[in-house]
This record gives sequence, C-alpha cells and structure tokens, in this order.
Amino acid sequence: MSDYISREEIRDCYVSIKDVINSHRNDNNAILNDTLDKIDFYVFTYLNKCPSADVRENVKGEWIEKYIEREGYCYFCSNCNLEVLESDLSNFCPNCGADMRGKKE
Repeated sequence: MSDYISREEIRDCYVSIKDVINSHRNDNNAILNDTLDKIDFYVFTYLNKCPSADVRENVKGEWIEKYIEREGYCYFCSNCNLEVLESDLSNFCPNCGADMRGKKE
C-alpha cells in the first residue's frame, strides 16, 4: 500500500533544514557551495515534478438503526445523517462516502 504525503509539508521541512545546510557554506570552498546549490535546486525540482495522487481522507461511519412508525426500520449514516432503507445498506454511504465497514473511531 502506498503512503501519501503532502508536498507542501515536505517543502516546509526542507526549508526548515536549509539553515543547517547553509551553515556549512564556506567562502573558500566553491565546490562545496556549488554542491549545496545543486542539492537545493534538485530537491525543489524533484518535489515539483513528483506526480500527485487524487486522495481523500478515509472517513469512517456506522449505519444507525432507527424504527419509524408506519415505515419500519430505517438506517442513518452517523457521518451525514442520510436515511436509507435496509435494502439500500452498503459498505459505503452513497452521500458522503464514509466507510461503513467496522466501527466508527
């Protein structure tokens, strides 16, 4: 299974350690300075070229059973309150997409 991370958070982490990287610069060492510049360039270039994924937060929910006179049993999504009949129950809420498999955390 893939892990998805925020490009912005990686950028922020890198920017926060740039001070440490820049502390190693030396006016007398052009090769070191050039290498540090290249590292900086390649990190940002690579981050911007990494493909992004279309991901969404994994929302958990439960079907809550409720008896309604003259209608019988109905079920409500614990996340968005969508009402469905027993025949329409599924593993995911058709309205909000909450995962109904297992208990809500």
